[in-house]
Amino acid sequence: GSVYLFRRQEGGADNWGEWMRIAPTNLPGSSHFGHAVAIHGDLLAVGAPDATLPGGATGAGAVFLFQRHHGGSNAWGEILRWSPSGVGANGADFGWSVALSDSTLIVGAPKFNGNTATTGCEGRVFHFQRDEGGAGAWGLRQSIPGPDASTVDFNFGWSVAVVDNRLAVGAPLTTVGSVSKAGRVFLYERAVATDDFAYTLYIDRISDPERNFGYSVALDGERLLVGAPINATDPYYGAAFLFAKHSGHWTQTEKFTRPAGSANLF
Repeated sequence: GSVYLFRRQEGGADNWGEWMRIAPTNLPGSSHFGHAVAIHGDLLAVGAPDATLPGGATGAGAVFLFQRHHGGSNAWGEILRWSPSGVGANGADFGWSVALSDSTLIVGAPKFNGNTATTGCEGRVFHFQRDEGGAGAWGLRQSIPGPDASTVDFNFGWSVAVVDNRLAVGAPLTTVGSVSKAGRVFLYERAVATDDFAYTLYIDRISDPERNFGYSVALDGERLLVGAPINATDPYYGAAFLFAKHSGHWTQTEKFTRPAGSANLF
């Protein structure tokens, strides 16, 4: 796989033209490099959820971090290549989702099975931080496990979003009550004293017909947008839910559905 960078004014005024193509070196075929991407300033994160790296678990997946001007003017040089190993890492889909914010990199591994006594893959999220392990170095700061060990998959880490000191993690296959694959989103806040993310609450919407809540997530300050692409009665008629934090509480402010007359697959 490859990643393509586009920039404004490339090829003409106000034109968005292809600027650069980034392809990994020494990476096995079918690694799906580029499955997930995130960019923040001069940093670019790329997930390859089917990669196997030397010393890593089989098919665990990998994340790559590139920095602009690393290795030359306007060059995007690789500064981090990392893959999990050990219990539960085989086929973890690490790199399925990625998110960047300032000096924080978040990587989702929705098929990570930390508790091998169960048949389900609860998923896991990995928190990397700049200056972890040395000045300017990017190192693993925190491994955040899925919400529970189970005989069914949660897909915790299927989607991730991070901004400032807040982290959102989607787990769209989570069973809520008696509703299978209802989905949940888990919210974390960064502890100032430790720089780690600590769990605060979860959000779900089983009162609505939409399922796979948490399939996609986005954060903007005190606002959270969550995608739920499956409907219990019409499989291709999903919705997006907007939440806002007011007086310490998260409340739903909008629900977006497919515009009348438009195609399905919303």
